[in-house]
Amino acid sequence: MFKPTNPSTRLITLAGLVLFLELALIRWCSAYVLYLGYFSNFILLACFLGIGLGFLAARRAEWDLFKFAPITLMGVLSFVYLAQTEMTLPDFSERVFFGFVPTANSLLPFWVSLPVIFVGVAAVFVCICQETGRVFSSFPTLKAYNLDIVGSILGIVLFSAMSFASVPAWGWFVTVALVMGWLYWPNRTPKLRRQAVVALLGCVVVVVLSKIDYRADDETWSPYQVVSVAQDEDRPEIQHLTVNRIPHQTMFPVALDLSVYHSTYDIADAHGAGPFKRALIIGAGTGTDVAYALSRGVESIDAVEIDPVIAEYGRQLHPDRPYEDPRVNLIVDDGRNVLARTPDDTYDLVIFALPDSLALLTSYSSLRLESFLFTVESVAAARRVLRDDGALVMYNYYRSQDVVDRLAMLMQHNFGKWPSIRQSEESGLSVLMIGAKIDAPRAATLDPAAISIPTDDWPFLYMARPAIPLLYIIPILLILLISVVAVRKISPPTSIRPVHITFFMMGAAFLLLETKSIVTFSLLFGATWLTNSLVFLGVLVMVLGANLLVMYRPPRLIWPLYILLALSLFVGWYIEPGQLVEIQSLGLRYLAAISVIFLPIFFANLIFSSTFAEAEESDVSFGWNLMGAMLGGTLEYASLALGYRNLAVVVAVCYALAFVSYWIWSRRRTV
Repeated sequence: MFKPTNPSTRLITLAGLVLFLELALIRWCSAYVLYLGYFSNFILLACFLGIGLGFLAARRAEWDLFKFAPITLMGVLSFVYLAQTEMTLPDFSERVFFGFVPTANSLLPFWVSLPVIFVGVAAVFVCICQETGRVFSSFPTLKAYNLDIVGSILGIVLFSAMSFASVPAWGWFVTVALVMGWLYWPNRTPKLRRQAVVALLGCVVVVVLSKIDYRADDETWSPYQVVSVAQDEDRPEIQHLTVNRIPHQTMFPVALDLSVYHSTYDIADAHGAGPFKRALIIGAGTGTDVAYALSRGVESIDAVEIDPVIAEYGRQLHPDRPYEDPRVNLIVDDGRNVLARTPDDTYDLVIFALPDSLALLTSYSSLRLESFLFTVESVAAARRVLRDDGALVMYNYYRSQDVVDRLAMLMQHNFGKWPSIRQSEESGLSVLMIGAKIDAPRAATLDPAAISIPTDDWPFLYMARPAIPLLYIIPILLILLISVVAVRKISPPTSIRPVHITFFMMGAAFLLLETKSIVTFSLLFGATWLTNSLVFLGVLVMVLGANLLVMYRPPRLIWPLYILLALSLFVGWYIEPGQLVEIQSLGLRYLAAISVIFLPIFFANLIFSSTFAEAEESDVSFGWNLMGAMLGGTLEYASLALGYRNLAVVVAVCYALAFVSYWIWSRRRTV
């Protein structure tokens, strides 16, 4: 039963391989090519393009693309290894998030490396998914879809388990090589088998070399990023920490008496605030902020760090061992989630201590792990947990007066006063502090009406205003152009029918709906890797449940499902996530979130499965659906201008177009 030639086993394994490899490439490529951090779903779009084209090419009997999968994957990994860079993008006027690297080390400019990586990743999935599409089409439509979803669930469960265990990247690609070799072996000549073995071994060698080439005392893959530490050459007691090959933190001992870490308490002394007895430090990292807080007399500290590997390095290597102090409670969680569950009036000091993660919240969106910390609602939550005489502090190397002004406006919006701002010309550090005893004068040249402050719906601190920056528009247009050319070359020579448009628009709509769901759940329950994995897994289970329901109890009419979907989308648009965050009971919040977020997904999948059951060419229809998902990935950038709430409107428009094309197709079939 578990032979690679068994059709059911083969389809499940292929589907699991596709999702596992997708997640592995997203994380590995982003760790080596900094530019990919600025194009949040770049690799994801390439994956969807390749998967869709692979299914569309399944009927090309003259092609056997699967035999090229191992060598293509080795080529992509080799190129990423050679094109690795530590250089930031050119200084565009519109920024989506904070990022700066003082050194540059790049063999190729980003306008060369990004298109090559995009085409290469897409080519890998074209090769694998042509075989997937052929096996897919050998089953009845809905059974094939069930097997595909089961395989996808196994793929994400396996990758999540490896992430939890901090399995290094070479372990992921050893797994990929073994699975791909097992699938590849049957029906291949000895020559092709030898070529595949060499190529797959080459993939593993490239990944291992990438680790050896980067000189660090230690390197660990956390669930978010690759984290490395190296000892300072001149001061052995100091450890430098990098994430994704980018300098990120330094473990300074308190004995160095750095003014940067004393700024908070110096400002407090100047305004007569403090002393502070209980503090919450969000973005505690390796513990330097905590060590300095202890040295300034803070009696109890809740230190929040989202990355467990960074926290563990701090526990083991920080020269002052702040996390071993009995006054410190280390919390590995999302800071916003900690604020949501903290009772009122708990702290007299809350610090947002350089929270500038270099990891994405999800590959589906443009958000960083810390994006929801810098919103009107987050600062309101920080004020709620402060005592009447408490203070809120934010500091970072913002390097932009516009960003400092927006943070000041966030504080002023919630506290009704202007924060005290200290900016160091020497270090570039900006410290903003506000509280009961602090009310500083606002700069006379500042026009608050011209400042767009971030909210939970539009959480983009480093953007000046809602818009889609030119930085994104040009790559999106290039991606769409590449996609159109590829579809014309690879898809079977048949005319595009209305049913194909139906599945295409459903794919675009569903990816946007999935993105909105992941972002909203991350806001409600923490922007952690576990939340994202569980939501993604929940979506797949919801898809499987809807498909099984259609298999055994198919609806007589589809149009009522569209009405239910429209109503659920309206409810999701009308109810703001902030209203759900205010629900104190975690159980009730889960029930409310599932009702608001997952009901549209359930109705959308009932519609898809009901329509898919009528499709005559399951592989072609599924291919067009995946191509539509790629369009949905580009439409996600509309959130930069519209906010995440209004993505529901875009979803509704896409489903309306899907319904119209389905109605035209149904009319033609009955004539």
